[in-house]
Amino acid sequence: MLVDFNKFENEEDRASIENQLTLIATIGLMDPLRDNIDEAILKLNESKTNVRIVSGDHRESVVLCAGRLGFDNCDQPGICVDSADLLEDLREMQKDAFDEAEGRGATYKFQNKESR
Repeated sequence: MLVDFNKFENEEDRASIENQLTLIATIGLMDPLRDNIDEAILKLNESKTNVRIVSGDHRESVVLCAGRLGFDNCDQPGICVDSADLLEDLREMQKDAFDEAEGRGATYKFQNKESR
């Protein structure tokens, strides 16, 4: 059966093409932590600085790195939040604003929960 690889006219054509696929490679990437970052975070924690990790990585990757950096209990519920929970928290603190000075137009201003 000759299939036009640029068009999927029906489910049969799609299945025919997908059945002919071959996996050529699998790639794993590692983004190592910076040298001495664990010492820097320890010093910040000792100085009572509220250190947080914000990442676009998968939750389990972030929890693993956080554990390596000395964050306690980062695998417990409520400690490591996903993007949906973070966005919900931020929405509670954001206020619509307009910025003419910087030319950004519509933007947001954030205020902490106590000052609202």
